[in-house]
Amino acid sequence: MVEGTVEVRSKPEMLRVVIALTSEGASAEECQRQIKEQTAAIRQDWLSMQIPEENIVEDFISVLPRYEWESGKWEEENIRIQKHNGYRMQSNLHLVVENETDAMQAIDKAFRHGVAEVVTFDYWSSNLTEEKQKAMSAAVEAAKAKAKILLAVFDAPPKVINVQESTKVYFPHELYRTYENVLEEDYLGRYWKERAQIKAYRPKMTFYQGMTQQSDIIPKPIALHPEISIVSTVRIYYQSPADKEVEDAE
Repeated sequence: MVEGTVEVRSKPEMLRVVIALTSEGASAEECQRQIKEQTAAIRQDWLSMQIPEENIVEDFISVLPRYEWESGKWEEENIRIQKHNGYRMQSNLHLVVENETDAMQAIDKAFRHGVAEVVTFDYWSSNLTEEKQKAMSAAVEAAKAKAKILLAVFDAPPKVINVQESTKVYFPHELYRTYENVLEEDYLGRYWKERAQIKAYRPKMTFYQGMTQQSDIIPKPIALHPEISIVSTVRIYYQSPADKEVEDAE
């Protein structure tokens, strides 16, 4: 078996930004009114960016009861009990734009209306079918080129008896790496003068890494911008030379 693996990068044609709108109130109607007002204001700002109205979609997520703890008594014993005191509602706004500049501008406008939760960035391309075929063809050529070198040790190359392929699309969110940047002692020991020690918050580091697997043909240049990666592996199976020796012996 001789294997060829190729990575092809495809530049995204569009991005989907999803932001979360949340509200809290004494009633579900009050929550809904707050979100409707916020949605209308954000939608108006986005439309001013010449974004088509069909590229803005509202997605209702949930409405949940909210509780708080209250002190009370039960059979002369002091207790704390949860009581219903309102509702919390969430809706998501989906926006499709053509590039990251528009995406960041849209997020900035949403921030001005009190939005503080960006759910996700999604990337898409309409050329994925063609790019997958391109990757498979390149993987076949990579496997054949490798076989030409490896099978040159035989007087006559063995015949092909089978071929397999595996092609997978990796979207940018799958190609980010997150790690903790911590440099400190692992053991804090006992409380200092019987006081609890609370460590400072350390955010995790996240960056776009791109594909890390080894390919026979690696695209250039280095991965700098989020792109869609298509990785195709083709395996060409050849008849074993040992089988030929057995046939001759027979």
